[in-house]
Amino acid sequence: MSRGILETLVGALVLVVAAGFAWFAVSSTGFGGSGDSYSLSARFENAGGMTPGTEVRLSGLKVGTVTAVRLDPELFLADVRFTVPNTVKLPVDTVLAVGSDGLLGGRYLKLIPGTEDKVLAPGERVTRVTPPVDLLDLIGRAIFSSAGSSGNAAPR
Repeated sequence: MSRGILETLVGALVLVVAAGFAWFAVSSTGFGGSGDSYSLSARFENAGGMTPGTEVRLSGLKVGTVTAVRLDPELFLADVRFTVPNTVKLPVDTVLAVGSDGLLGGRYLKLIPGTEDKVLAPGERVTRVTPPVDLLDLIGRAIFSSAGSSGNAAPR
């Protein structure tokens, strides 16, 4: 009889620990969608590897999360939706840039607040965006521009 009670208590303890891990995962990733944040969106010509869950940073600190990335079928632009806390009031002239954590690091959205007094309302679109820098494209341009300039020089 005592063995059955012990197994029940251990099972209950395992369920409590699993529920604690699940709560931590949902609260730390923002997956559950908290009521203390609002949604904004932006359109990019190139999503630059952004996916749902990508960090949104302000002054280097994580303040939000990308919730959706989809293709706008009419404009052929990447429509990125993200959340920020209600305590963060962004001016309408805020710039949204795609940043990178180094050469091989992941991407993140960087909020650069503007100076306007009017703020973005929930659901509005950030219209000032800076596309991601494509490192391979830059390297290719550097290689081919230097090869082109050295090939044009006349021998002496």
